[in-house]
This record gives sequence, structure tokens and C-alpha cells, in this order.
Amino acid sequence: MELSGCIERAKHSEWASPLVAVPKSDGKFRITGDSKNTVNSQLCIAQYPLAIPDELFAIISGGETFSKLDGFDAYHQIEVEKSCKKYLVINTHRRLYRYSVLPKSIAYSPAIFQEFMDSLLKNIPMAGSYIDDGLCSGKSGQEHIKTVRILVH
Repeated sequence: MELSGCIERAKHSEWASPLVAVPKSDGKFRITGDSKNTVNSQLCIAQYPLAIPDELFAIISGGETFSKLDGFDAYHQIEVEKSCKKYLVINTHRRLYRYSVLPKSIAYSPAIFQEFMDSLLKNIPMAGSYIDDGLCSGKSGQEHIKTVRILVH
């Protein structure tokens, strides 16, 4: 994560969260911080509605072919403001690291990402998302491929 620029070394922090490795369904682990007793306990979380399955089905209804696109480390595509980085520190057995990108461990992260995706997809017909999973369709195979190409570029 350090090599990719997602995290950077930190010398000190008032907000360091303990490191946690969360098992994923594929047997791998997601490395993140346990922000429950640090940052999350101090947040006043603004609400942004997550997509409702019926709404997503309505967006892609009438399609002939369907695709689900899973964003790889999707949250890490959103860079955080410099002033916020001091709150996004994890404490590892070696040193402190500060996130440069949106971490999954922050309670507000899903809402931030859903709002980002909604704004990104708002003018793309038959396309929607549920957090980091993109869904799309097309009334023909050709239209579907066109939409997929828009989404992956």
C-alpha cells in the first residue's frame, strides 16, 4: 500500500487506529484500521442514501445483457484532503502510516463513495452502482458493450 501511494509514513499521531486484517471471501485479507474507538466515535456522519436494489433493477430493466463490475480497491481511487489525513492514521507493528486515500474503516466512507459513483454515472443510461459494484445493461448487445466501455474508461 505504501508503494502504491495509498499510505505514507507518519512520525506521530493523536488519532492512530489499531491495524486490523479483515478476511475476505477469496481467502485474502483486507488491511485497514479499526477506527471504531478513534475517528468514528467523533464523527457526525452526514447521510447519503445507498442505492436500493429495486431502484437499481429499475435502472437496468429492459436490458438484454447485464454486467456487474467490481471496483478493485475502489475507495482508494478517492484522494483525501490534506487537512483530513491527520485523522486517518493506522498503527502497525513497525510504524505509523497515514492514509492518502479514502479508507474503508471510516464510517462515512460508503456514503462518500456512493455519492461519488452516483455523480459519475448520472448521465450514463442503464448504469448504476451499489457502493463499489457497478451495474449496467443495454437494450441490445451492442448498446451494452458501449455502456461497459464507457464505465471502464
